[in-house]
Amino acid sequence: MISGVTASSIRSESASSTITRKSPGTISGCSGLSPAGSTAGNYVLSYVSGNLVIRQPFPMMLRGLWREPERHVRSYYSQVPGCYFTNDAAVRDSDGHFWVTGRVDDIRIGVPRAFVSEGVDDQVRRAYEGALETLRRAGAALVDIDLPHAKYAVPVYYLVCTAEASSNLARYDGVKYGYRSPAAKDSLKEMYSRTRDEGFGPEVKRRIMLGTYVLSAGYYDAFYLKALQVRTLLRRDYDNAFERVDVVAMPTSPTPPFRLGEKTDDPLQMYLADVFTVSANLAGLPGISVPCGFSTDGLPIGFQLMGRMFDEATLLRVADAYEGVTDWHRKVPSV
Repeated sequence: MISGVTASSIRSESASSTITRKSPGTISGCSGLSPAGSTAGNYVLSYVSGNLVIRQPFPMMLRGLWREPERHVRSYYSQVPGCYFTNDAAVRDSDGHFWVTGRVDDIRIGVPRAFVSEGVDDQVRRAYEGALETLRRAGAALVDIDLPHAKYAVPVYYLVCTAEASSNLARYDGVKYGYRSPAAKDSLKEMYSRTRDEGFGPEVKRRIMLGTYVLSAGYYDAFYLKALQVRTLLRRDYDNAFERVDVVAMPTSPTPPFRLGEKTDDPLQMYLADVFTVSANLAGLPGISVPCGFSTDGLPIGFQLMGRMFDEATLLRVADAYEGVTDWHRKVPSV
């Protein structure tokens, strides 16, 4: 997309993560949209975590879609099997007006300052504060909010996701579908072992092993069940916040993009890069990331917005308004 070969693509993700969702938009300087859980169908794509996965429209330049806005929005989402964005309500409000208006004077933006105050690179912080100020000047109101359980989002995600990965990926054993090791000839057990060893990469194996552990007897209640309970508390935090605001704003990633392979020897640091994005999946909320600046090395920085369940319209409206008064989405990162 960044090369201009295609305007958009679709993908699945379960964490908005560096390995998956909105963060690829940040890394490449694109705009990435993740709809609320279950708004896109379960067709075609295979997933690791059924409770966290989201099929993701992933447009390159959000504002470029609005030259003929109603036609573009309708045709774009009609390509996503099972997506509910196919009727008039998806593109027009109750008065019949198209909801991408370029105006945010009635929008309240939640700012979780305590949550984003630690571990954020100075360049990312400045870009984030600059994006908030841009929306404030455009008419939006900034409201301080508290997300007390958001700091637990990364460990909760990696407990829930790995547990479900362990279960969901058990089907890939070389018997019914998928890869089968050609070297397995002596026994069924050997076919299972070789197929899974050769078919899964290091990260997938790591998640399967961790998930099998947290689901094992004696550890289920201590890890998996506790993670689900904290996930509920996190969802309540967002429910309380959305009683006061329309969207929640955070950086997409706490640091500028890291180099290819730079974190592969330290998976924990790679997982921590998801701290601002995984909570949307855990709470089942839609989110969008738009470019909001560049680091001193010329690497793109992203600005993330999260909205109420099934309220992608407001997210797109705010993102469009932001891109209407900035030009970061039209700039290409130096590579």
